Amino acid sequence: MVVYICADRDETRDYKMREYCEEEINSGNIPFAPQLLFVEQEPGDAEDDEELWMSLEMLARLDALHVYGTNITPSMKREIAYAASIRMPVAYMDDDDDEEEERDYA
Repeated sequence: MVVYICADRDETRDYKMREYCEEEINSGNIPFAPQLLFVEQEPGDAEDDEELWMSLEMLARLDALHVYGTNITPSMKREIAYAASIRMPVAYMDDDDDEEEERDYA
């Protein structure tokens, strides 16, 4: 399964995002982590909106959304809401790579 990694960019540095990707690989999934691909922009910049648009375009092509962390940002809420709108499975993961109970952030 190809999964979209959704995490707070401000709270999650590259090393942590790489750990999430490694956990997904060890679980037999192929991770897609836009935070590792796109240059970080200032919130509210046109480039920030473009990055979110590109991320949502990729999200639509994947199998599931996996949410890491407890700080849900406005961008993450948009990703979660978009995934729900296209009936994509959304899993909330803890740091031990175990699925947590369903949480409603949309």
